[in-house]
Amino acid sequence: MDVTSSHRLRADGSSRYLADWYGQPSSLIRSAMALNDQWPQILAAAEWLRQRSPLLITGIGSSYHAGLALDAFLARRGWIAKVVDASELVYHHPIPPGAGLIVASRSGQSVEIVKLMEKCRALRVPVAAVTNVPESPLTAYARSVIHLRTDFDHLVSLRMYTALVQGLLALGAAICDPNATFPADLLIQAWQSVAKRLDTWHALIRESGFFRHGAVYYALARGGSWASANEARLLLEEGGKAGATALTTGAFRHGPQEVIDPRFRALLWIPADPPLREYDLALAEDIQRTGARCLIIGTDLQQVPFSGLTVELPLIESDWQPILDVIPAQIGAYEHALSWGKNPDAFTYCPYVVSTEGGL
Repeated sequence: MDVTSSHRLRADGSSRYLADWYGQPSSLIRSAMALNDQWPQILAAAEWLRQRSPLLITGIGSSYHAGLALDAFLARRGWIAKVVDASELVYHHPIPPGAGLIVASRSGQSVEIVKLMEKCRALRVPVAAVTNVPESPLTAYARSVIHLRTDFDHLVSLRMYTALVQGLLALGAAICDPNATFPADLLIQAWQSVAKRLDTWHALIRESGFFRHGAVYYALARGGSWASANEARLLLEEGGKAGATALTTGAFRHGPQEVIDPRFRALLWIPADPPLREYDLALAEDIQRTGARCLIIGTDLQQVPFSGLTVELPLIESDWQPILDVIPAQIGAYEHALSWGKNPDAFTYCPYVVSTEGGL
């Protein structure tokens, strides 16, 4: 793939992936405005979901990762839900009587989602759908539909992923507080701040040489950013064509740290709250001291005495941070692909919508 440095710095049509990445803030602002318009329907969905137990959250691929952000959002407010991969929910996981199901799916047409709707219909389980397609097997069955009304990506889910997180967290806010108002100003200001930083983030990551062929990637996080760590792993696989893994920061410290060597790259999301913030900053510095490399992502990092690569996020309430803290990893996957001549705009094996089961 012949990509000049000028092409790599701006979304001028030379890369569909890059155009999607740079187009993310404007797309997400439009989606936030659409969610604001649907706020009465979101409150109504939250009202019946509060009456269901257990509360299950599901999706497949990046949509499943978005569900992890909702799970963390609810847990911090004392609401216990369970996130289940849609393919497991179809075949292995029971859906108890009285359950309520939140389904995240960009298209509502993936084979696992179609079969899950058949199962829910047979069990008479109500579904709240968060999706970008108004007419699909998912929306045909769902009791409530939250339509993201954002732009589809060319292939890899970039703005579709962050739109799903934004929509799910909006629903989570309504579940936790029946009198909540939609945080339109918070979200719009956050995306406006992101738009101003994209060139800086891209140049910083490109020039750092952090994402390069031959690196071994571990994405580490806690809480809502655990969703971003899982999504970063998928982005490196889909877009970067690289192997990667994701772990909670705590789990990484119980054996997996033995993989550290000069090829090792840690993407570490720094929590906003003590004492976890201090714990994870210490881990990041220790990784750097081994001769490996660590990238930290978080807010209020200007005064942090860290010797590695730092990406500073716009200030936002910590529970809403997962809507935007994956964005630096998105461009990292792009840079990894370029580092060994791969095309982040193309899939070799994966279709845009997986509509069959079995095989590649």
